[in-house]
Amino acid sequence: PITLPEGITHATGEGARVTVDLSFGDLVTNKLTVTNIVLQNVPEGMVAKNYTGSLEVTVRGPQDLVATLLKASHLTAVADLSNVTPGTHKWPVTIEIDKKFPVVGTIGSYQITLSVEESAEGQNQAEE
Repeated sequence: PITLPEGITHATGEGARVTVDLSFGDLVTNKLTVTNIVLQNVPEGMVAKNYTGSLEVTVRGPQDLVATLLKASHLTAVADLSNVTPGTHKWPVTIEIDKKFPVVGTIGSYQITLSVEESAEGQNQAEE
């Protein structure tokens, strides 16, 4: 049912309703274990260390790609640490998929566990 604004009526005088049918064709999902985790934009003077060895990622796309061609090596988990502070964190990552698979996407959100501390040398670095 659709709630109409005050003063508006449906032309037939009946309640306004919409029915939606969705079809996803041959879309399927698959779970892949991603081990390629990249720490980007570590602030100057900080050292970041990733403690997450792998992430189980759910991908969705056409069956011929997801079920046969797409491999975990085509996915990268990227953590943007631009605003990180010292400490231990659960940090969100973005899953990047090889450009050879433009119609494949991920379902859900993902995060890694990492620690960040100030560097003795004053340089930024990521330990993966």
